[in-house]
Amino acid sequence: MPRQTPEVIPGLREPRSNRLVAMQEVEARDPEEVQALPVSKAKKNAIQYLSRYPMYRVTITSPGDIINPLTGQRTIQRGITAQFKQGRFINDHKDKATRKLTDETLQSNSRFGKPGSGCDFWLASAQTAAIRKAKLEDAKATLSALPKEVVAEFLETLKQGEESDHAMPPA
Repeated sequence: MPRQTPEVIPGLREPRSNRLVAMQEVEARDPEEVQALPVSKAKKNAIQYLSRYPMYRVTITSPGDIINPLTGQRTIQRGITAQFKQGRFINDHKDKATRKLTDETLQSNSRFGKPGSGCDFWLASAQTAAIRKAKLEDAKATLSALPKEVVAEFLETLKQGEESDHAMPPA
């Protein structure tokens, strides 16, 4: 999802010293703490879709209005839509039939595809799998480019030690 940098209006930015302090706080955060942050607030069995557009809308059903032939009164039927907000749509509808219909319609849409293929939206799980695969391929390429001595030395550091407890340096 391409992000554009916002236009900065002169005089409305914090002083550089404040921004540097904030950046240092972000860098000092524990990596495990960052990984523990939830990616989204999706339910366990909900399916997530991502879009390259921040606000994207797909119409699932578009029923016509019902007109009573005796009274002429019009009953407005509501359709089902998938509204992406900030490039994300979480299909966690309460009705299982509606959830299934939404998934089938979205995944059979001509604008649905694989991440990076130029499509408008895709499954978040497919993007995660593609990122993991790319990281693994990159790690393999890095290890194959290193000399064998360096790789062997690195593997030695990964072996389990003989000690029962770690020795911590004094504070």
